[in-house]
Formats: sequence, structure tokens, C-alpha cells
Amino acid sequence: MIRIFIFLSIAFIISYFVGNFCGAIIISKIFIKKDIRNFGSSNAGTTNMSRTFGIKFGIITFIIDCFKGFLSVKVFSWFFASYFSYFWGEFAGYLVGIAIILGHNYPLIFKFKGGKGFASVIGIFLAINPLMTVITLTGCLIVLFITDIMSTYAISFFTATMMYTCFISDINWSMKICTIVYFVLGVVAHRSNINNFLKGKERKLGIKSKILKKLNKLKEEHI
Repeated sequence: MIRIFIFLSIAFIISYFVGNFCGAIIISKIFIKKDIRNFGSSNAGTTNMSRTFGIKFGIITFIIDCFKGFLSVKVFSWFFASYFSYFWGEFAGYLVGIAIILGHNYPLIFKFKGGKGFASVIGIFLAINPLMTVITLTGCLIVLFITDIMSTYAISFFTATMMYTCFISDINWSMKICTIVYFVLGVVAHRSNINNFLKGKERKLGIKSKILKKLNKLKEEHI
């Protein structure tokens, strides 16, 4: 048991520092020669990168942050399942997920000022349960369309995945606790967005208006 604890601790520390590699900060500093945290919402995430430096950089940011979560969970799940047991492999995947989120949101190498963990959590859940993740992401699009706000999409995903794992999935209680931690970290990271939303000040994406304009245009063309 002590041996497993030591290996889990090592995996957690490694995953935390993997999480430190925030795509937005790295890309903006190396390729744009600017720090994304000094622009827009000051958040080192996909949405702020897309708004500030363009959709191309936003997509690259998302891929990096999503992939680091996916890869870490896959690697350590495989390692612990191979050398210990299936249970420890599954638990290690959920545990390193917490480390990835902490590393991304509070990166030591970037003075603890990172992103909000949405893309990383998507990668984590894609590694743990890809079908549930795709279904949840698709279902939460309803919330995105209604509100036209990305933060509500993220929070709805955190909420839905937690509800699924806690009340529908038959995984061990220890892993359910991990998903609750994901949710708490997600809410804490988006607390300013929640506050702005309640005040009616949260910035909209503009997707809803564009879709409605397109539909109206198509409707007019067919009249």
C-alpha cells in the first residue's frame, strides 16, 4: 500500500507540472511575443485567445490544453493498471485529473495565474469516458445556445459530468469524490463569470445572433 501511495504521489506531482504548460500562455509568449494574461479577460484560455489573437490560436490553445489532460490520464491509468490492478489504474486516472486542473489553473511556473480548466477537463473525461463526454458536450450546447455565453457552457459541463458520475455511474466512491473536486475547481475558476452573469454583465459570444440572422436570411430567400 505504501508503494502505491508513493507512486500515486509521484504521478500527481508530474501531472501537476504537465498542467503548468498552459497553451494560451506558451503560444502568446513564444509566437505572438505577448502575454495573453495582459489582454481581454486576462484569462489564459481558449475563449480569450480566440477573441484577442484569432480563432486559429484559440483552436491551438484548446488542442494543447485538452491533449495534456487526455495524455496524462491515459498514461498513468495504463501504468497503474499494468503494475498494480484495474482499480488503481482507474483511480489514478481520476486522481491525476485533479493535478492537471490544479496545474493549469494555478501554474507554479507562471506565478499561479493560469486558465480555468475547461479544455483540460474535456481531455480528462475523453480519456476516462469518451462516449459520456461527447454526449454531455453535445447536450450542453443547448445551454450555450440559450445563453450565448461560453462560461455557462463550461459550468454546465462540469455540473453534468459530476451528476453523471455521482448518481448514474457505478464507479467507486473515491472516484466520485474526484469528480466533485473537478466541479468545485471549475466553479471556483469561473466565480467572476458567475458573478458577471448574475449582474447581466457577462460577455456574449454572438453565436446566437449570427445563427438567427442566417436563419432569417434563408427564410427570406425562400419566401
